[in-house]
Amino acid sequence: MSEENVELVRRAFAVVQDSLRRDDPGAAFDACVLEGIVASNLEWRAGMRGGTGVAGMDDFVGRRGFVEFMRRWTEDFDDFAVEPEEFIDADNDRVVAITRQYGTGRGSRARVEMRTGVVWTLEARRIVRVDLFLEPNEALKAAGLSE
Repeated sequence: MSEENVELVRRAFAVVQDSLRRDDPGAAFDACVLEGIVASNLEWRAGMRGGTGVAGMDDFVGRRGFVEFMRRWTEDFDDFAVEPEEFIDADNDRVVAITRQYGTGRGSRARVEMRTGVVWTLEARRIVRVDLFLEPNEALKAAGLSE
């Protein structure tokens, strides 16, 4: 079952990547829900927890929340993109994705790049929660793994 979870996360990630290129995160959410790989009440958690997470970001729920998160996360960048480096089966219906995100600052024109860790939690073969961490090691730790 765990390889199936990794493949579901890969598929969701690919759909989100495509929507970012088209600047239409709502379409990504709709497609993932329609395919049955994401729960319609998906929790997207980016807020601070025990020193981890993104300062000033909230937790987001459902389609509206996902679209709001993506808007806020990418609004300061032109050509924003996110690429997976690795998907790791963390057992207990969790998958960790290590990603590289990059873009060009709208005001500064400076190129920005960072690595993040994302823990995807699944129930009944659907993604129900996504936890974003600014440090890949924090995502691995949250999933009970070490780098």
